[in-house]
This record gives sequence, structure tokens and C-alpha cells, in this order.
Amino acid sequence: ASFKRTSLAACLTLSGVMGQHPSFPRFTLAMAPFEGQFKWEPVEMTTSDGYILTSFVVSQLSEELNVNPPVIVHHGNGWDAASWMMSLQQSDSSKGTPIPFIFDIVRKGHPVWLMTGGTEYSRKHTRLETTSKEYWDFDLFDQWKDIEANIKTIKAFQGYESFWYVGYAGA
Repeated sequence: ASFKRTSLAACLTLSGVMGQHPSFPRFTLAMAPFEGQFKWEPVEMTTSDGYILTSFVVSQLSEELNVNPPVIVHHGNGWDAASWMMSLQQSDSSKGTPIPFIFDIVRKGHPVWLMTGGTEYSRKHTRLETTSKEYWDFDLFDQWKDIEANIKTIKAFQGYESFWYVGYAGA
């Protein structure tokens, strides 16, 4: 798998708000309530069968606090990274405000990689057009290629050989 990191500096908008990116308005909106508490960045990677995916890495503001192995969070069918951030919530007893469970993981020092295969964030391919029948000819078994691309990218970026995986099946 090949990958291209889009740095946080590249995510600055004209207004100068960290984490906003014109290519990811729904994810930017999902992260808005947590601005100044956590950072995020898109990372683009290519699967072994040519799909170009964008995963979002959510982490602590200070790199020194990101000390534990990464956690891959894989949405279920009909979901994406933004819907996980907006819908899967639990109560933060210290503030009484609902927060996505993903931030509990981040607070414990684990960078979280939110997979986005098959969603608006991953509609590119090295040789196929998204309008072609061949582009859409994949099944649930092909999701392993998405997971594998994320694993290889995590190993290359963060040097970890082990990590956690959280998956959700909308059955």
C-alpha cells in the first residue's frame, strides 16, 4: 500500500481554524465541538487493488501524550467516520457533555485511525472511474484490503507493529 500524508498545516483554512479542510466538511463539522482538545488529520493510502482511501487520525494535541499503540476504528455499513463521531456518544462525567467514545480512547494515549472505505472520503482509484461498473464490483471480503492498507500505513507512520481494532457490523 502506498500513502500520502496530508499534514495538519495543510488542513488550515483561510480562517486559520486547525483541523478544517475543504475536502472534508462533514468530518470538520463532527470535530468542531472538540476543537482545541484534540487534533486530526487525513491520511491518504492506496489498497492493493487500487482503491485510494482517506482515513482520519485523531490524537492528543501534544505528541508526547500519544504513547500507546494506535486503534483502528472501522465503521459498519451505512456509517462513515463523521457519523461515528456525531452519533456514537457516551457521557463524559467530568463535564456532563456527551462525547464520542473515540475520544476516551484518544485520552488514554492511543491515536485513533478512523477508516472510511466505501464512503465519500474514499471515492478514488488508481485506474478506474467511480462511474464504472468495475469500480463498484467489490464485497465485504474485499474490506480486508482496506484494513491491510491502514495497517501498513500505521506501521510506516507510527512505527507500531501492534495495535487495536474496533469494528462494527450493522447486521
